[in-house]
Amino acid sequence: MNNKIKLLTKTAILTSLLFVLTSYVSIPIKFGYLNLSDAFIMIISNFLPLNHLIFVSSFATMLSDIYLGYSEYAVFTFVIKGLEAFVIYKLNQKLTFKYSYLISFITGGLLMLVGYGIADVIIKNNIIYFITSFMANLPQAIASVLLAAIIHNVFKKVGLNGTK
Repeated sequence: MNNKIKLLTKTAILTSLLFVLTSYVSIPIKFGYLNLSDAFIMIISNFLPLNHLIFVSSFATMLSDIYLGYSEYAVFTFVIKGLEAFVIYKLNQKLTFKYSYLISFITGGLLMLVGYGIADVIIKNNIIYFITSFMANLPQAIASVLLAAIIHNVFKKVGLNGTK
């Protein structure tokens, strides 16, 4: 099979998987829902070229927002998750020490926290929602970093380091 078709197939499958993971493995909270989309983005950051990673991250999570009835977050999610994917990917490329993946994962989680804090301030038109949003999304960021780090290490041990 030609490499372009393989890449498009991988991109389509990962987009579908991220949509399903985000939409069906989620916990509703006051401002939206908690999910493991960030962990998925962190995990796949070594398996796709940047433009495909951004597409998967942005498109699947935006569709999940719309599907779950949080359409007011859809545009914010598209931007936040795309930016998160971009930053994680670039940090993975630049940092080369033993635990550098943790820096990229933590930075991605922080970016998500700040991004949704800003989104909630804009949506609710009240600055106090930044702190509330940050704290509500903190468990998602922590769980995502921990889960992604564990899976990253398992993949590394079995020789799945990722090929873009």
